[in-house]
Amino acid sequence: MDLLKDIESALLLCRSEQKREGAKEYIAPIVDILERMRLVVNNELKHDNQQRSSTATALGRLVMDDFSFSESEIGEMILKIASSFRRSRS
Repeated sequence: MDLLKDIESALLLCRSEQKREGAKEYIAPIVDILERMRLVVNNELKHDNQQRSSTATALGRLVMDDFSFSESEIGEMILKIASSFRRSRS
């Protein structure tokens, strides 16, 4: 799993979802967190292990807040990203 590619794919899907009429309000904060993760993975932003864990947890909570979203293809992808991000090291 290439974490950076997965983050970029999820960002594209989420941004597309944001443009849909009636988009869920939690998509915007998901995009914000994915953007932050992308910066960390690209070494443009430093995160220690605690910050990585907090960021991944916040993302997971947003996704899990809507059960049907969490079971969707994008929801499952984002949860895998959160898990991989938490385990990765700077």
